[in-house]
Amino acid sequence: MNSYCLMSPSKPFNLTGLKHSIVITPNPALREDFRRGLVGANLMYGGSALGYAAAEAAFRDCDDWSEALMLHIASNHAYVADLIRAFLPEVTVPTAEAAYFAWLDLSNLNTPKSLYEALIEKQAKLIVTYGEFMGPGGENHIRINLGTSRSVLESGMRRLLAALVPHTGRAFDEGAL
Repeated sequence: MNSYCLMSPSKPFNLTGLKHSIVITPNPALREDFRRGLVGANLMYGGSALGYAAAEAAFRDCDDWSEALMLHIASNHAYVADLIRAFLPEVTVPTAEAAYFAWLDLSNLNTPKSLYEALIEKQAKLIVTYGEFMGPGGENHIRINLGTSRSVLESGMRRLLAALVPHTGRAFDEGAL
């Protein structure tokens, strides 16, 4: 009676664009306090009929889809980690714990951030999230979204490796992928 449960189908069911979340509390006083807090903070964005329907369908009918998605993301993570180990052994890829991103630690490349940013953005033509944006400890890291098709991931990784590997003094043979 003294707690809230907050959840959303956004990440686990890939419904982020529908902007739907759920707040559950059996305590009417807490529920009213929460509602007043939303209004006071100007966070009452309103409901979305499509969001409600999608959330209901996801929670009711999509466990198999969610399980398949998690296997796909784990496979994509292993693919990225294997490529990095093979072509950029200086870069580390921590094991993913609960996200659909791969974190690449570029610290050991000994490449100035301005250079690897230019290589990633201008040469590889990729948009990544730089770790500094994610907070302390993210310096010299990039985040790669794994929630995509393997073909899109392969294309991005090919371009990333082609841009970064030559700056380690090694040649990059795209045919080796």
